[in-house]
Amino acid sequence: HADLMWAGMLAHNNSCGIGRDQDWASHQIEHELSAFYDCAHGAGLAVVMPAWMEYVCGHDVMRFARFAVNVFGCEMDFAHPERTAQAGIRRLRDFFRTLGMPATLEEVGGRAEDIPAMVAHRCEKPNGFPFGGFVKIQEVDMEAILRRCANCLRRRKFHLEQQNSPKERFLGGVFRWFITLRIRHTSSRG
Repeated sequence: HADLMWAGMLAHNNSCGIGRDQDWASHQIEHELSAFYDCAHGAGLAVVMPAWMEYVCGHDVMRFARFAVNVFGCEMDFAHPERTAQAGIRRLRDFFRTLGMPATLEEVGGRAEDIPAMVAHRCEKPNGFPFGGFVKIQEVDMEAILRRCANCLRRRKFHLEQQNSPKERFLGGVFRWFITLRIRHTSSRG
């Protein structure tokens, strides 16, 4: 429990971001999912983050390859680092699935027909476009990322590449418990 609390504190007080360029583009895109479908922020990020990563990966393939190796233990393919990067993104999506998180726009109650309206809604906000630090996201980019969210399962069937560790199972249980509480709280507000 202490590790979970420590990780939450680090995530929310910006300690990990000090002195680094940060990119919150996936969060900005997810805010539209929450606005349209009242889904929990973490659930929306489970859908958006892998799609955003796939979309921007070509801007710095080695960044995503390092992520794959360092976070998920993927084997580095030095001849084709894009394969390593894609393997890491797949494992991230698979990990979210083991936590019971959604992987597609449909799974958070979304519809592909709403994508233009979500982009238009973002346009209405002050400083709507471009946004993002790593890659500047324009309207066309946001629409393409959301379409990836809508088409995720058509591109690749979910499969687990390896068994979860006990710690991952514990964190998955905590995550599911938190999401259940969020859903109950949202439902009780009517």
